[in-house]
Amino acid sequence: MSEIEVMTIFSMESLRHRYAADRYIFIPGREMISVLTTFGANVEELYELQSAWDQLADDPTLAYRRSRNGRFLIDFQGMSASRLEQQGFRLSSDEDFVRHDSGTVRTFAPIMGDIQNLSIVQALFRFKAALIKGLDIRPRPGLQPGQEQLVSTAFALRTISGNGLIGEPAAEGVHSDGVEHTLTMLVNVNNLTGDSAISTLHFNEETTGIHTNKVDERWVAGRVRHSQPLDTLVIVDTERKHSLTQVKQQVSDSLATRDMLILFTRRPCAPGHGSFAYDSLEPNMEHPLSFPL
Repeated sequence: MSEIEVMTIFSMESLRHRYAADRYIFIPGREMISVLTTFGANVEELYELQSAWDQLADDPTLAYRRSRNGRFLIDFQGMSASRLEQQGFRLSSDEDFVRHDSGTVRTFAPIMGDIQNLSIVQALFRFKAALIKGLDIRPRPGLQPGQEQLVSTAFALRTISGNGLIGEPAAEGVHSDGVEHTLTMLVNVNNLTGDSAISTLHFNEETTGIHTNKVDERWVAGRVRHSQPLDTLVIVDTERKHSLTQVKQQVSDSLATRDMLILFTRRPCAPGHGSFAYDSLEPNMEHPLSFPL
């Protein structure tokens, strides 16, 4: 075993221990460079990744956001990841997500090759798979038990403030994402104030849907802020809710933008789950992709 492999195993065990203990983990971008490199990333691709966010499409329900998404299969038995067919996306109040579009089946433009083919993105999938594999967590109701396969929905999101828009990374207030593990990584940021987009982690006793300014400090598990590219937060979504403050402009005559790559990961839906009809495990024939974990 090489020295790099030994260091990778030691580092991942340390990260897994922190994640298991706190049920969330924040990894600064400077540390993520090393982590992603050991999982096969060429971090010089960061500029290409950032450029891809200029090709996002109009969001189906939020005027201040641009977006794309894609569904991926994490197969621990075959130790591979692959792109699944594009489907609608549904998140409901039953899953601790209360917003005007809760329960609506939203159709997002698909993630393209300029994102999914980058080694830095594939390394992020490998990292998350290694972080969560075998971790004992509170299961999300309505999902298939004992699965060696996980569905991971990737969102490329740009939140915008300016020109009469106020960007809300989480207009739904305190919420969960209806999955089992949520990963959020900052791709790029422009013209934000220092108090913009602060993430608060809440114990589940906090009330779903209340504004982040009205939370009970007794139920705050921590606060972090993505400020540098590759800053990464991972949350056990069944055990910690979260909320975010608004995106605010530092210079009023320029747009403020916050670009994020988000990976929602859970077991496949069982019959009776509200998203069962939108949870196919068939491969994507328009944007095929497969790579080893």
